[in-house]
Amino acid sequence: MANIATPRRSTIFVVGRAISLEATTNGGRNWHVVKPPLGGTGSDTYQVLFFSAANGIVFGLDQNANETPAIWHTADGRTHWTEDLPVIG
Repeated sequence: MANIATPRRSTIFVVGRAISLEATTNGGRNWHVVKPPLGGTGSDTYQVLFFSAANGIVFGLDQNANETPAIWHTADGRTHWTEDLPVIG
């Protein structure tokens, strides 16, 4: 199952099984993987949410950290993503 978010009129993000985070800025005609791929190229991401045009989060599993649950966040709308690995236990 995929999940989408549209923080701006011209930008759409999609996440899902074996999808890191992909984006389009032309209505879906062309898609690209956000670089660097969140959690690795084949990571499972489950939800993408934007609270404004600039502030958003992605929930998923980081395949680079042993499939650890992770949260990535951006404050610039898509260019820079920062990862947080929550402590679970």
